[in-house]
Amino acid sequence: MCFGRRGLIIIIIIVLSICGMLGFIVTVGAVTHAVTVDMHREVFCSVAVIGVLVYICAQLGIVGLIRESNSVMWFFVASMFVMCLVSLFICITGIMPYRVEEDSKVVVENAWKELLKGKPHNMQAIEVKYACCGKVGPQDYTENNIPESTSCFKNLQKEGGEKYQKGCLKEHSKEFGSLLLIFEAFYVSMIIFCILSLLISGFLLVQAY
Repeated sequence: MCFGRRGLIIIIIIVLSICGMLGFIVTVGAVTHAVTVDMHREVFCSVAVIGVLVYICAQLGIVGLIRESNSVMWFFVASMFVMCLVSLFICITGIMPYRVEEDSKVVVENAWKELLKGKPHNMQAIEVKYACCGKVGPQDYTENNIPESTSCFKNLQKEGGEKYQKGCLKEHSKEFGSLLLIFEAFYVSMIIFCILSLLISGFLLVQAY
């Protein structure tokens, strides 16, 4: 394989390695940041696994280049082909059907029901994370004759503290929607680059061998 083609494949493999690790990091960040992902944790975990596998496939390509092994390089291309198919499948069946408003409503509603049963932990966690109070606002506590939680106040201080006026349904949906949009954009970009890398690598290998 000539230096130009070899250099191009090396660049592709390096970028694939970065994409794989970033895919894993971004997914873990999404899982730890948003409560809503508990409803679709298997999808996010699958994306994290895909990121790791893309990174491993990239290292396989490096091994193939170092050893100048035709079989290893073709195995690398075949592995990337499988990764592309699996990634597309996850994107179409798991990520694209995601309904932010509906899922956010389920999460907040369930947390509120638990609060009414004397288990306020999840609702308080949502109120602190999204700087909100109640489902639609502080009036939810008044209507249900429940004292407002300290999580409805900035810095968790009732006395002299600023009370959050926005409801958690709206705030949770808005913030998680923005997070999901960033995640989707990154994931789709990674899939597109993997497909382009697959096509370019396969073409260069065909030309070389």
